[in-house]
Parts: sequence; structure tokens; C-alpha cells
Amino acid sequence: MFRWAMELGRVDILHALSILSQYQASPRQGHMEQLLRIFGYLKKRPKLTLYMDPALPNIDYEDFKTEKNDFKEYYRDAEEQMPHHQSKPKGKPVVTKAFVDASFGSNKVTRRLHTGFIIFVNRAPIKWFSRKQPTIESSAFSAEYIALKTCVEEIEHIRYKLRMFGVPILEDEATNVY
Repeated sequence: MFRWAMELGRVDILHALSILSQYQASPRQGHMEQLLRIFGYLKKRPKLTLYMDPALPNIDYEDFKTEKNDFKEYYRDAEEQMPHHQSKPKGKPVVTKAFVDASFGSNKVTRRLHTGFIIFVNRAPIKWFSRKQPTIESSAFSAEYIALKTCVEEIEHIRYKLRMFGVPILEDEATNVY
């Protein structure tokens, strides 16, 4: 039932359910209490809605501008993979952006890190993710790096799919990751 609710857009319970789901095999009394709290939350807020706005976000991108050659030294051969038989772009161009974070040391039992990100096309959230990382890291930097890598891989998939569907992406506009 909860998975169904999350897929319909209840992003507000995504993290809590992700943490709680790791105890499905052998739940305890405390887990049942937490589950009842989630039900109570849903009962109080039954019609929480995500609004999809097709407009471009109102962000001053001048603060984030870099020159194209700034990273050439480090990423000489890096190019975005373009679809071979992509559709002709139609409609207004879109901008993609993402917010990513990782928790370091929040799970005291397993010491596993938690990765979370959300990807937007214009102002519409189209992909959200919250999961335990498969590795145990020794620093916050490496935890954030793994979270960023996971997010960038998803961004590449989404931009590829958008191009295949014929959705134009602003030329020379990289995805801003915060």
C-alpha cells in the first residue's frame, strides 16, 4: 500500500518508509509504532499535492556559470551520449536540475549511509530516490561523492530519454546539481 502511495506522488513519506522497510523481515514493536505514526500523518494530510509547473525556474544562473574549458583538463573525453535515432525536438526547451544529499553516520546499527536525490525538469519533480548505499564509507566526502555519482547516472538516463521523446533541452545547458 505504501509503495503505491509513494508512486502516486507522496514523496513526503519516502524517506521514512525507506528506513522502515529494511525491517520487513523481522519487525519489532517499535517498527509497528512508527508505521502507525505514518498512517496518522497520512490521515492528517490526505490530499497533499505536488504541483507541476511547466515554467522555467526563476534562478539567477550567473552565480553558477563556468566556462566550457574550465574542466577540459580533468574531463578531456567527456561527452554527453546522444541518441542515434532521436526524434526532431518539438516544443519549448527544458532545463534539468537536481538536489542530492547523503547522510554520513546516521544509521548507528549498520553504519550504512543513506543517499537521496530529486531531479526536476523545469519545476516539475520527475525522479526521486532514497536508498541505503551498498557500501560503508569512512568519510562524509566519499559518501557525498557516491550519492553524486548515483544522481549523475540518473540525470544522464533522463536527458537521454527526453531527447529520444523529442523534448528539446536548452543548448549548452548542463544540469545544475545542488
